[in-house]
Amino acid sequence: GEAVSGLVSPVLGGLIRFEWQVDTETWNAHVDAGQLELALMNLIFNARDALPSGGTIVIATHNRTVASASDELAAGDYIALVVKDTGSGIPPELLSKVIEPFFTTKSVGKGTGLGLSTAYGFARQSGGTLRIDSAVGRGTTVELWLPRSLEAPARPPAPAPAESRLRQPAGNGGSI
Repeated sequence: GEAVSGLVSPVLGGLIRFEWQVDTETWNAHVDAGQLELALMNLIFNARDALPSGGTIVIATHNRTVASASDELAAGDYIALVVKDTGSGIPPELLSKVIEPFFTTKSVGKGTGLGLSTAYGFARQSGGTLRIDSAVGRGTTVELWLPRSLEAPARPPAPAPAESRLRQPAGNGGSI
């Protein structure tokens, strides 16, 4: 969590509160860590863009078990990575479109519209899915479902020197 926190603090600015609700019992996901970080960053940037006048972004993890297979998911264990914002929300008629490549609710010059479709593509290719729940005026919750890894958790590698550059406080005393 800390590496991502260090990456996002400077770009979020001071108006957005960031809450981590990561369950220590969360299973490991069977995915590429670099792609996972990119997908998470995309979801965080989307949440940030939905909060032009500030608000809260919550990042949470949950263990989920799917008892019977559906079109989207095989039966089995998944980790749901949740990014929830208190932003403007997405109207119901646009909700099914937001995962299409290049579809965007943002005005010109405010992003590519690739965030959700990239995260969705990553989830699907990993054997998981993306679920979006949104209410206009209340905010949006995006859940990235990823298959559980059955391997024992590996010891995290020592941070590379390049990472330390990204952890500088964001000029606001380092608080998020």
